[in-house]
Amino acid sequence: MPIKTHIYDNGFGLIYEKSKSSLSLSSINLFVKYGSQQEPPQLRGVSHFIEHMCFKGTKKRLSAVDISTEYDKIGADFNAFTDKHVTCYYFKCDSVYSDKCIEILADLLLNSTFVKKEFEKEHKVVIEENIRALNDSTSTIMDETDALLYAGSPLANTIDHVSYHKAGSLNYEDVVEYYKTVYVPQNMFISVVTDQSFESIKKVIQKTALPNIRPYSMQPTNLVVLAPQQDIVFKTIPNNKVENALLTVSFRVCGADADRYVLSLLQNVLSGPMSSRLFVVLREKHGLVYSTNIDITHYHNVGGFTIFTQIDKTKLLGNTKTLLPVLVDILDDLVKHGITEKELKDAKGYQKGQMLISMEDIDEPCYYNGENFLFSTPSASSGLQMQPPASSGARMQPLVPLSDLYKQCYQSITVKQVNECIEKYFTRDRMSVCVMAQKPPTVAAITKCFAKFSP
Repeated sequence: MPIKTHIYDNGFGLIYEKSKSSLSLSSINLFVKYGSQQEPPQLRGVSHFIEHMCFKGTKKRLSAVDISTEYDKIGADFNAFTDKHVTCYYFKCDSVYSDKCIEILADLLLNSTFVKKEFEKEHKVVIEENIRALNDSTSTIMDETDALLYAGSPLANTIDHVSYHKAGSLNYEDVVEYYKTVYVPQNMFISVVTDQSFESIKKVIQKTALPNIRPYSMQPTNLVVLAPQQDIVFKTIPNNKVENALLTVSFRVCGADADRYVLSLLQNVLSGPMSSRLFVVLREKHGLVYSTNIDITHYHNVGGFTIFTQIDKTKLLGNTKTLLPVLVDILDDLVKHGITEKELKDAKGYQKGQMLISMEDIDEPCYYNGENFLFSTPSASSGLQMQPPASSGARMQPLVPLSDLYKQCYQSITVKQVNECIEKYFTRDRMSVCVMAQKPPTVAAITKCFAKFSP
């Protein structure tokens, strides 16, 4: 079944897919096209804070308890998250109640009252959440890695941080004004995967204010310009609270263009399956690490490919059998010799199987459809843009259902394409290295170790 879309006269969008599940379930994601990336400097953290405030009460549902009672009594899952490029509110429920859940979402996002007493109380809650995040060493090093990857752009900033919430920050009137400016239907769209019909969902939405409020002229800016980079950027983070050493090795890569599928297969070659290169060499051959992960993030016109691992601090850097020299050898071999036909075949098989497993949960295609729709908007652009393109152009990609994604976007990828991506993105002027430990090695020592990496 194809994905269906409908754009209402005021700009609000609907993305619909018929559920393949035999269960009467609906997954509903309502996206706001604003995240931390679009925040003005004086309002850092406002997107995450507004997300919290949208659960605190409307004129119809006066309190947080009134709101939670509505979805608790029907057994629905309801939550939200703020990302750098978007804020998403999501429901999963018995399809009998999908109309109620959509109505609740519309009410919360368009009619939150921002009672000042609740505002001040919830601000304290957000501060506590951010203080707790300071104890998460993995989150901290990933934030520092983003600061290197996206230097010179708003994407370098943490989504939220305790430092954003000093005395006098996030003024009440400024936050309310930002909410009223940004939280309008023109800046929103809804993704629905359900057993109910497309027409019935359209009618449910039509009964809410989402398609009926007049459009507003402010549009989000998604394209970013990164600071030019001449060579590998290194950063060390002393942290007395960690017992081991944490490491990220990252590369600036593409945004939401076709290269993302090639990079996903490369991810499978390097990490993920137990037969992947990093697992075999770092764990099975040398016994250095328990696991190694690769995180790939794509925004509209930029992205990051990040290798992450943790290790006994004594095994990080020393002789040729410690982690950093071994990892440099792996990367150097990758850029010089590329991958093999067998590796690509295995990576495709892994990709196909994992995608099939992911479709067992209707939440996966629901979010995928929404993000794909977001990236298909005219503001998206391919490649790593050091300067904004002269014009935004047309839609980048068709809305391919997740069930068809492997056949349409992965199946025909060749070894030549993968190796061209390695050559294109795995270069010293796109690379950054971040180390966190109680007493990390000096930048000079790490720099010397990476001298061998010479694409």
